[in-house]
Amino acid sequence: MPGSEGATSLKKVIAEPISLPRNVALVFALVAAVSAGFIASNAVQGDLRPDVDQLWFAARAVLEGRNPYELIGPGREYNYSWQLYYPLPAVLLFTPLAAFPVIVARVVMAAIASGLLAYGIARCDARGLVVFLTRAFYVNAWYAQWTPLLVATWYLPLLAAFVAAKPTIGLVMLTGVREWRTARRGLLLAMALAAIAFVVRPTWFSEWLAALATNTHLRPWLTVTGGPILLLALLRWRRWEARVFTMFTLIPQTFHPLATLPLVLLPGSLIGKATIGALTYLPNWVLVREPFGSRLATATPEEMFSMYGTILLWCMLLPTVLFILRLPNEGSVPQVVERFVARWPAWIRGRAPGLSDSGLERP
Repeated sequence: MPGSEGATSLKKVIAEPISLPRNVALVFALVAAVSAGFIASNAVQGDLRPDVDQLWFAARAVLEGRNPYELIGPGREYNYSWQLYYPLPAVLLFTPLAAFPVIVARVVMAAIASGLLAYGIARCDARGLVVFLTRAFYVNAWYAQWTPLLVATWYLPLLAAFVAAKPTIGLVMLTGVREWRTARRGLLLAMALAAIAFVVRPTWFSEWLAALATNTHLRPWLTVTGGPILLLALLRWRRWEARVFTMFTLIPQTFHPLATLPLVLLPGSLIGKATIGALTYLPNWVLVREPFGSRLATATPEEMFSMYGTILLWCMLLPTVLFILRLPNEGSVPQVVERFVARWPAWIRGRAPGLSDSGLERP
């Protein structure tokens, strides 16, 4: 029956990945890049500036033979709320843009990151394009963040080269890579970039660690009230989505809505992705209401991030866990792991693709 076929096709679109042709994917990439570039070109609000600005300044300092880790921070030449928390490889990537106005660096970074993410999603699972309708995308474009570029590693593994620029989130995103032959080449490029950084400034690593030690706001999500509940995702330990999410909760990071972008792509259905995407608009609405609203006027940046952490955990991370738990605990793991878990109860052991819960091949 025609109606039955239409319903089946719609159900398939919702539940299964969709790969778009290369030329169509390029159109989506162009639209995402232009949109992100436009958002980035209108960034800066009072003292609030995109992170990319400090990298642009640091790149200019390096080209002048100066130490960027001494120049960026509260009351320094580049007056910023925090010191430079990025490793030198991230700074070196911006040296080609150092001769241009800072707005060029913002636009180029936002456009490239969003364009590559859109292309990768369109080629691998176009349902994930809903991420470009979310507030998480807007915030990442505004700040010209690395997160979209690193999330794109899931779909374009060669981008693992950029792990050297932001190793914390980069290592989390590597957990979701499924094509390691190409990813290894990307990691070799990352190592080469780090080696070049040592040639440029042999002391950069210790200077970077010293800057990181001054932070007062980078924490794992597990430290937020209710955070241990997030470990329920491990019940689906065979899934790459569960492994990414667990790593996401363990890595110290800034509690900010821009961090939520990868969460949109973790649910297995279009409905799940759209739901988490819609929830990205909720945290700012909650933030201006009690018990948080009355504290905003006097809140320090650290207190602001702490409030965001609580709101984001309950409004976004927990719903993401629920969608991950809806996925079957099915996936390939190394044989040594299969042998280790062979005696586990079936409900926690899960199964490899094509096998029953008992480990026998399914008919």
